[in-house]
Amino acid sequence: MASSAVFTITNDAYALATYVMLRSFLEHNAWFDGDIVVLTDSGLSEESGKHIQEISNRVKIHACDSGKYKKAIEHFKSLGGTFRYWPHMLKFEAFCAEEYERTVFLDSDMLITGDISRLFHNDFPYVICEDRTEDVDFELGLGEREWDGNTYLNSGVFSVLRPKKENFEKLISLAENYDLCGLTMGSCCEQDVINEFLRGEEGVVLFGIEYNAVHGFYADEKGRRLTSEKIVHYFTDMKPWEYVYKEYGYIHGIWRDYLRKLGVVDEKHETVIL
Repeated sequence: MASSAVFTITNDAYALATYVMLRSFLEHNAWFDGDIVVLTDSGLSEESGKHIQEISNRVKIHACDSGKYKKAIEHFKSLGGTFRYWPHMLKFEAFCAEEYERTVFLDSDMLITGDISRLFHNDFPYVICEDRTEDVDFELGLGEREWDGNTYLNSGVFSVLRPKKENFEKLISLAENYDLCGLTMGSCCEQDVINEFLRGEEGVVLFGIEYNAVHGFYADEKGRRLTSEKIVHYFTDMKPWEYVYKEYGYIHGIWRDYLRKLGVVDEKHETVIL
């Protein structure tokens, strides 16, 4: 068994994104010799799964049983509204995979643009990035700093040292007792739960936004270009594998160009939404 693993979540709607993310990860991180665990529910077709499996012989597609999440799912449904919770709660699996010394979770809607070995090779119990959607104080290279417990965290990328099964029990309990009054991000229920869980843990360290650079930072009107960023996160509903949105021509174009580089071309990815 490998000592470390990358975890991600996918379904048919995100299969192409997952393919691109994992290919870009392996290209920029040739040193990596761990497992790649792709979590899914019943929403991944055999064809899509086969395509992802072909990326590497280290890819392990894990069809998760939603049974242990049933009570939490029913609770979120009872709250009404358009909350995001399934299959997003499968992120919890990366916190409890005891077979690995270190797990690193990466959202499928990311493009890896650099070496992210620091996420794997450190002594911090938990590594995560703050939820930075506004770029008023945009600054790369902020370094590694202890989390104050107040800054809201983005669960798109995180790293766990020595995952424990008991972590799942804590996370699922928080989800099953999720309080609408404590809602922070409106629809990101699993992210709220992870924030609350980490408030009860020690050794949570924040990495700089170069590890979670939201694509909104690079809207064309801002004229900003990638420099030392290691991960670009296509955070909003405007995904580059659906369309190339005109206001994000530069940063969506980088994702599209990488898709072409992989030899995958689809007319849909040439469509520009005005």
